[in-house]
Amino acid sequence: MTLRTIALATLAAIGLFVVLSVVLTLVSIVVGLLTTLVVTVVALAVLVLAAVGLYRIVSWSLDGSSTGRERDSSRDDVGTDGDSLEQLQDRYVEGGLSEAEYERELERLMENDPAGRDRLDLDRDRDLEDSFSSRN
Repeated sequence: MTLRTIALATLAAIGLFVVLSVVLTLVSIVVGLLTTLVVTVVALAVLVLAAVGLYRIVSWSLDGSSTGRERDSSRDDVGTDGDSLEQLQDRYVEGGLSEAEYERELERLMENDPAGRDRLDLDRDRDLEDSFSSRN
């Protein structure tokens, strides 16, 4: 082997290593970018799911608040369960019902729920006692 062949073989080997280095560097850059993209998409998906979950938890926990009552106020009648009088009073106090609407719903409730009528009488008696005792 001559010196010239050794030099050419060495240059070819160095050229091959340079090309392989460039190719491997480009491949690693592309893989890094793809990894970053995938991690970003997964992180955003997790954040969106967490935000939706948090929204649902908050809306579920506030279901008894004005949002839930506004949904209830769109109904024509009040149910006959034990909490209906309290719900009606809360809606009236919060301004969700006018006085005429409150009286109409109260009459309907009293017609449909004798227990509600008794509870209303007790509440009125208690209010009268409180107002009388505060005057004295």
